[in-house]
Amino acid sequence: MKWILTLLLFLFTFSFTFSQESVKQESFKEFTIVIRDMQKEIDSLKMKSLKDSLQLMINANKENKNQIEKLKVDTAKLCQEVKTLKSQIVFLNETKVKFEKDSLQIVEYEKNILQKEIRIDEEKKLGEQKLIRGIEIGKQDILNQIIQMYNRQFDELILSSTLKSIERDLAIFVNNPEITEKLSHLQNYFISEKVLFEKYNEPRVRASQSQLSMLVQTELVRNLVYKLSRYELHNNGLIYTIKQIINIDSTFTANDDYSQKMKLQTILSELAYYFRNYSFNFTDYPYLAERVLEIIKIKQKDPNEPISPLLDKL
Repeated sequence: MKWILTLLLFLFTFSFTFSQESVKQESFKEFTIVIRDMQKEIDSLKMKSLKDSLQLMINANKENKNQIEKLKVDTAKLCQEVKTLKSQIVFLNETKVKFEKDSLQIVEYEKNILQKEIRIDEEKKLGEQKLIRGIEIGKQDILNQIIQMYNRQFDELILSSTLKSIERDLAIFVNNPEITEKLSHLQNYFISEKVLFEKYNEPRVRASQSQLSMLVQTELVRNLVYKLSRYELHNNGLIYTIKQIINIDSTFTANDDYSQKMKLQTILSELAYYFRNYSFNFTDYPYLAERVLEIIKIKQKDPNEPISPLLDKL
């Protein structure tokens, strides 16, 4: 039994071993196939990798060529720019030299201009000073002439002066008491004379007579005093004459040329009577003279034209 058991054990062991070897052989075959397939795949991958690397190298070579071409173009441009810059540098250097020369000339011109402007200012100031001195001398000469003029007789001053000129000279000689006094007397005379150029006003006539009484009684002053004293008489005489003409208008209406001439002569006769009876002088009583001329103008145009509105002016 023992040997049977031993035999059975041997057979079992052999069988198991044989079985194991068979499995190992099958596994080895499969492994060999796998290794071969892997080797093929590895070889395929190596080939693809080599191809890709080669393509990359080809692409890189093309890119390098493009870059080289671009570099050549850029280099050519840079060379041209450098050439242009060199030309500009030469031009700027030449311009700089010319500019420096021109700057020196400009500085010299400005220096000359400044000197001339200074000289012009000096001449201008000198001219202004001469002008001021000339004006002052001329002004003083004029003042001296005016002062000499006012040394004349009072009547001469009246004949050669006006109220406006007197008022002007009063402002000039405000610090000269002697001249101012004469001017004030002349001013009073002309203000008093002005009354005869206005409608008769008794208070103003009286005031003027009072002012004239304080002046030196020269011929012209006395004559003005006399005219003022008779202003009321002449004014009333003209009022009476106008009323007489109004009476003629109320009783005599001129309807034809003949009657108009006759009526105009009658009216002029009334005026002539006024001139003769009052010793009327047109230059002595300017305001009244204007009213007389109004009457003549109205009646010469139309002897029937009324003149009653003139009474309001007297």
